[in-house]
Order: sequence, then C-alpha cells, then structure tokens
Amino acid sequence: MKNENEYTVKDSVNIVKNLFKDKNLKHGRDSIKTGSLFFCSYDALNKMNVYDKRPFVLLLRQNRTHILGLNFHYLPVRKRTQLIKIILSFNKNNIKNKKPLDFTYKDFKSFFRTFGYIQCIRLYIRKRMSPVVVKIPPEQLLPISKLNTSIFTNGVKAEQIYKMQNKKNK
Repeated sequence: MKNENEYTVKDSVNIVKNLFKDKNLKHGRDSIKTGSLFFCSYDALNKMNVYDKRPFVLLLRQNRTHILGLNFHYLPVRKRTQLIKIILSFNKNNIKNKKPLDFTYKDFKSFFRTFGYIQCIRLYIRKRMSPVVVKIPPEQLLPISKLNTSIFTNGVKAEQIYKMQNKKNK
C-alpha cells in the first residue's frame, strides 16, 4: 500500500470496493467475535443524527441485539493512527499468531476518555448492520485505517465529527 498521504478518496474507495469483493474476507455478521476488525454497511435508526454508513469497527463487546465497537472513522487520521499503534503494541503476539485482537472496552475506558478517543466508541443495532461484513486481518489494520473510507451522512467529514464530539464531551 502507498504512504497515507498518497491516497485520494477515489483510491480509498477502490481499495474498499476490492475488499468487499474478496470472498475470503466476507463473513456473516453473527460470526464476528470480540477483537474482530470489520467494515459493514449500517442504516441508523435515527436518520436525524449524522452517522457513518460504512463503519470500520473493532468489536469490543456484543450481545444478541447490539454491538459495541470502536469506529475508527470518528477520528481524524492522525488520532486514528496514534490509537492504532497503541492497539497494535498490545497485540503483537495475537497478530503474529493470526488471532483476533485482545482489546476490551473495560480495559481501556479511562484511556479513551483521557486522551480524547471516547467519541469513536459506538453502539450499533445488530439488525441494522449488513448481514455480511468484511473482516480485516489485524496485520492490515494500520494501512487500511489510513484510507479515506468514511461515508458520513450529510457530507460531514471525520475532522468535523471529532471537533463536534470534543465540544460535546467537555
């Protein structure tokens, strides 16, 4: 993959389209487990709120009806990269052994709040997610996260979302 500064929106969209075409990456949404990284399509219940139509999520916790995940799209690329480097440093062995990431909300809740990452924690209604998700191998987390792949409603950009959420959380 190219340096993150070389990716245009068009490049990013094409890469993600190819990921969605890769049959080896497609999985049923009910087969994903805590620590899985995935793209999916999402249709929010409340259309009045700005939301990401194609979240890039690290699954933190789930039950029959909801998924709690870290959506990387809610962070500007610089903040996203910082967080990902931390996640990767805690998971070197899992990545080496091709296991899901070991990263729970409970373990990092105070970290999220302290360092301004809390706004990327999102609760998703399972039945509003696409039935098929594109599961990303953990070793691809950093390069994939540098793509410009978010699709927020109303044309809002990640940087705008981050600023709005930061104001709300203060």
